[in-house]
Amino acid sequence: MQKININLCFKEAWKGFKGWWIPLCLVSSAIMISQISIPQKIVGKELEVLKPYEQAYTEFKTGISDQPSQFFQLYKNFIINCSEISSDKKIILAFLHLLIKITVVIGIIVGILNVVMIVIAKAAVEPDKKKRTIKRDLSRGIFLFFSYIILSFVKVIPFFFCILPGIYVYCKLYFTGFIITDESANPISAMAKSWKMTNGNFIEVMIIFLITIAVNVVSLITIVGIIPGTSYNYTLRAAAYRQLKS
Repeated sequence: MQKININLCFKEAWKGFKGWWIPLCLVSSAIMISQISIPQKIVGKELEVLKPYEQAYTEFKTGISDQPSQFFQLYKNFIINCSEISSDKKIILAFLHLLIKITVVIGIIVGILNVVMIVIAKAAVEPDKKKRTIKRDLSRGIFLFFSYIILSFVKVIPFFFCILPGIYVYCKLYFTGFIITDESANPISAMAKSWKMTNGNFIEVMIIFLITIAVNVVSLITIVGIIPGTSYNYTLRAAAYRQLKS
């Protein structure tokens, strides 16, 4: 069975990132901006839904400024106010509508951008197939998008039950997105292949996963650094997938 060489992954990922850092960072920037600006625009149009909560928070914040020694009592009152507001079915329904609207819009845009990012990252570590790979993968855009949405739900659901099983499932499905773009496989067969592909390489995949988490945490310190950090993480995954695929 093919084993992942982590040192080689770093070298190939860095080489691919250097050659394609502009398109990678552009897509990464678009993902970050969409996650920040879209909720603000949607909430800005329907801010009335959140005003009762905003007013309760303003009262809490003002109370702390005037009477800092009463923090716990003020916090208790704030929680009670929020509970009373939440008991209004109209507010809850309006809030859920707003939340669903934000989730759907962001899901669609970020889903499309993630597919593009996967396609570019995979091409970046395959120097002999760049143009052909991008043209072929993007031609499957709609299919890849819906497959990515299904994959996202499957990866996230285990985290609601427990962190460790969630991480295990996430790592076992780590290459599903690349398999979907590479073979035009449906998400179910792609997940099955990723699960099989990571057999005997789970520790290496876990290490790469933890490294990408560390890169994101360090990148957040500079905020802007999250853009190249995210881009490099995709090329690192693509490099590991390339090794296993061969």
